[in-house]
Amino acid sequence: MEDYTWQAESIAHHLGSKGQLLSTEEERWETLILDGKPFRRMLERNHKPISDSEQRGQQRKIEEAARAESTESADQKQRRIKKAQADRKRELAFLSEIPDLMDLTLETDSTIEGRPVWVVSGKPKPGVQAKSSDARMLTKIIGRIWIDKATHQWAKVEAQTTDLVSWGLFLLRFSPGAHLTFEQTEVSAGVWLPHRLFIAGQGRVALFKRLAADQEIRWSNYRKFSVDATSHTDIR
Repeated sequence: MEDYTWQAESIAHHLGSKGQLLSTEEERWETLILDGKPFRRMLERNHKPISDSEQRGQQRKIEEAARAESTESADQKQRRIKKAQADRKRELAFLSEIPDLMDLTLETDSTIEGRPVWVVSGKPKPGVQAKSSDARMLTKIIGRIWIDKATHQWAKVEAQTTDLVSWGLFLLRFSPGAHLTFEQTEVSAGVWLPHRLFIAGQGRVALFKRLAADQEIRWSNYRKFSVDATSHTDIR
């Protein structure tokens, strides 16, 4: 994703304790990655463009990051790249535990957007113990994965929690029965990037704020980009 910029839109429904709709929040933004960090440039909130002052503030931060990247030495760049790669590897290390933690079953063949896929279901193995803290959540979910036959990349995942699941140092918790759907799409040969995320369920944020909502995020318009550090972001 470091080679791309993209646009995304989100719609979130916030619900009360009895399931009543309290509010709806919609956002649209553009994201690019500079110095290994994602920069979100907000475009609209609830169908209204953001203010001129917020636009200027966002652009200033992007230009500052671009200038910093253009002046770093070769050694600094290499260290930054290695750190980003190590962080990414650590974040995804839990995926390698899937075969050890879950019983996987090939269910059937299907198609997604005209592409042939395998459908594989998974459920936790009885009494299994995860090696990493991130992988513990795998012992508390059941689901299915759709695997593209041509590229062996996963095109879609559906999961449901069977127990309390926590993310982000316990700042976000989902109760049993929460649902998640995550889809990817091939944006160029061999490059699969996020397409849609849908989450619905009850839980808590920061251990005290009750959360009962659903949220959908859609990513689109992936484009290669380059940076002119002195003036602006050039999207190709």
